[in-house]
Amino acid sequence: MSDFSVKYYIECLLKISKPQITYHYNMKSKIINDSSMNNITKYYENSKIFITGATGFVGKALLEKLLRSCEKIDSIFLLIRPKAGVTVQERLKDLLKNPLFDIIKGRNVDMNKIKVLTGDVSMPNLGLTDQDLRYLLENIDIVFHSAATVKFNEKLKDAVMLNTLATKHLLEICSEMKKLKSFVHISTAFSNADRKTIEEKVYTPNYNADTIIYLIQNLPEEFIESISEILLGEHPNTYTFTKVLAEQIVLNYSNLVPVAIVRPSISLSQNTSKRKQKHVITSSTANP
Repeated sequence: MSDFSVKYYIECLLKISKPQITYHYNMKSKIINDSSMNNITKYYENSKIFITGATGFVGKALLEKLLRSCEKIDSIFLLIRPKAGVTVQERLKDLLKNPLFDIIKGRNVDMNKIKVLTGDVSMPNLGLTDQDLRYLLENIDIVFHSAATVKFNEKLKDAVMLNTLATKHLLEICSEMKKLKSFVHISTAFSNADRKTIEEKVYTPNYNADTIIYLIQNLPEEFIESISEILLGEHPNTYTFTKVLAEQIVLNYSNLVPVAIVRPSISLSQNTSKRKQKHVITSSTANP
């Protein structure tokens, strides 16, 4: 089969699998019936929280805020993958050396509430051991999904694996959690970059997320790259494209999981070290 005929076949496949957006979960009724929602600290009291992407830009800030403002949290579990010969425990130590955590260290916040789990969001079951997975299913109350690749020039296959498929892997687990009361997906204000006006709703993307995942998993990477421009359409890069697909997946699971989508815009921080000062800008999410 020639490249032309293969591309034509794929275009047909994508057209017939165009997604239909359906809103399932009535979050409003959940909020009304839960009086603790009116008090943030009470809502998190005695909760066990699971966070992906905690070593990234937004994840660090989220972790510090939870520890500083919600003292009665039971524990916070961080999914961290070994990286470049560095263990997850070493990565956690490096994370907590960040000046961001100096304030809470001065307040004697119990840092032992932080637990680290070895895993990888791109793998089925997040690469967790059977024991760790069982614990999460039985005990976790709140999940924050912040892990993502924020590279604008990421190869399409890698971007789909880390931003779209990873979200599905996590939601598959969340759908079986016995105590889960909230799943918060950290998206981006640029997920609908192909639109001029954006409201607080999930828009129907051009392609079905599951179909894109299927193509990524079954076609050669070189071929995927050759058709990436066709797939992106009016999206400026693979980042915004894969994040809008992830939102579609979150909505698809909203009949099984109490979901929320957050769309932060560009984040800005300032390095105030004596040696040099610089501004660091990131799009909105975090490295897995």
